[in-house]
This record gives sequence, C-alpha cells and structure tokens, in this order.
Amino acid sequence: MRRLLVWILAAALVLAVPAIIVLMLRPAAPPAPPEPVVLLYDDARRAFLKLPLETYLAGVVAAEMPASFAPEALKAQAVVARTYTLQHLRAFGGAGCAAHPPADVCSLPEESQAWLPQSALRQRWGAAFRANWRKVNAAVQATRGLVALYGGQPIDAVYFAASGGRTEDARFVWGRVVPYLKSVPSPGERDPYEGAAARFTWPELAQRLQLDTASLERRPPPDRFAVLSRTPSGRAFYVRVGDEILKATELRDRLDLRSTWIVAERADHQGLTLYTKGWGHGVGLSQYGAQAMAERGVDFRTIIRWYYQGVEVAPWTSWTGTTR
Repeated sequence: MRRLLVWILAAALVLAVPAIIVLMLRPAAPPAPPEPVVLLYDDARRAFLKLPLETYLAGVVAAEMPASFAPEALKAQAVVARTYTLQHLRAFGGAGCAAHPPADVCSLPEESQAWLPQSALRQRWGAAFRANWRKVNAAVQATRGLVALYGGQPIDAVYFAASGGRTEDARFVWGRVVPYLKSVPSPGERDPYEGAAARFTWPELAQRLQLDTASLERRPPPDRFAVLSRTPSGRAFYVRVGDEILKATELRDRLDLRSTWIVAERADHQGLTLYTKGWGHGVGLSQYGAQAMAERGVDFRTIIRWYYQGVEVAPWTSWTGTTR
C-alpha cells in the first residue's frame, strides 16, 4: 500500500512540474491601470473636489438621467459620461473645464456635464433614495471601465435630453464634420418637451438679439420673423428677425430656447411666440431615445452604436495615445 502511494505521488509530481514551469515562464499580465482621479469643480459649494472616476460617474448619471429610466438606458448614459470625462481629463491631455481651471470637469451642465452629491440626491429623491442610488450605481459598475471609441480613440461623447424624433448632424451645429455624429432617427422616443412655447415682446427680442427696434417695427408683425432654411433633420438652420439673418443655433443661445427645432411661430403686435420640440443641441445620444430603445429590449452597446455611428464599446485600457 505504501509503495502504491509513493508511486501515485511521484506520478503526480512528474505531471505537475511541467505545468509549474510553464506558469513560471509565462509573462505576467500587465497590471490594470489605476483608476483615474477626477478634479471636479462643485459649483454649488464653490469648491474643488478630487473623486475616483467611477464614484464621480454615479453622481453624473444620477444628475443627468431620471433614475426611473430602464437599466440599459442608464448603462448607455454611464458609458457616454465616462467617455466624456476621460476626454476632458487634463492628465490625458484633455482641455478640462474652461470655466474653472484647473478643474477637469464642472458640475453644471452648461459648463460640462451635470453632477450631484448624495446629499442633494437625498433631497431630490426622498424616500426613494436608496433604491435609486443602488440602481444608478449598478449601471455604473456594470459598465465599469467601458468607453466609446472610434478608430481606437475616445469619441466626443456629446448627448442631450430629447431629439423630437431625429438627431442632428454635428456639422449643422458646430460647423465641423464628425463621422460618428450623423443624424439618425430616434423612433419611439417620447418627447416631453414637444410644443414648448417661448414668448418675447418685440423690445425684449431686439434687446436680447442686439437689434435695432426700428428695423423690426418697419415690418408688419407677421413678417418680423421667418425660418429661412432647415437642416435635413427638420431643425431651423437660418432665421430672419427683422432685417437680420442669424443662425438658428445663435438664436437658441441668445433666447435660451429648448432647441432649434422650431415647429411654429406666432407674431402679433405684442410680440413673438416660438413653439419648439425636443431639448438640447440634438447631436449624439438622445436620453429619451435611449430610454425608448431600452424599453424595447435593446442593450446599451447597441444603443450607443446607434447614436454614434461606427463606434465600438471597449475597455478604456485599449485606448491608444492621448485625447487631443
């Protein structure tokens, strides 16, 4: 019996040694890069905060997208927000937040992307805080490290609230061609902002657009405003106000319109009313469009590839080079 045990041990040793040698000679896997640290300027507290990337992203997803949205929509938002953040990190050559150097990002959506701390989310969500926070965190952790890449580089991951049924081509908003930021349909999207009205008196309109009031009054009210041309998506491209011709994007900025998708206008002696649909610049991912796709059972990777044509979703470790 003892001889049998010795024989079994010897045979096991003979079989194990080659495997051990192979493991010893195999090159070690490269260590995972450390999680980036985000330097955030918190506008509410007027303070700079250092946060691990994934911790910061939970506050972004919670601030940017309703927690009631489907998990796959929240995951798509997490990947897009992560890509946007890495694009702006100064450590990777990003430009940071121009409004508050040396921050990488700021907490206001008009300066960067929205972000809220847990204290603010407790006030917003009330009794639903724990459930909502778990849901948002789950979306961030399920996509941990994933970014959207085009040609091996992180994309300019712009996004907005609602498209009104179709997104916009970047060249009509920013005047540059971006191969993955093309106009695409956003079917089934619920637009909670359709028919939004913005009302201006003629003196207010002249002041905000820096126009001569007399140039408006020379024309009858119905002829004081006109959409001159539209982009292929249907949004206004050039408009005329009095004798002045403006880009619709400039009009939106100066008048704080929800979008350039002007569906109707009404002019009378008192002023001008503009009716719009959608909310935002219209380029990239539509958040309500992502929700519509997620409700139909579409996964987050497919959602991202739909709104950013030709991209891949991959770990950020595969990113080569710098952001700029």
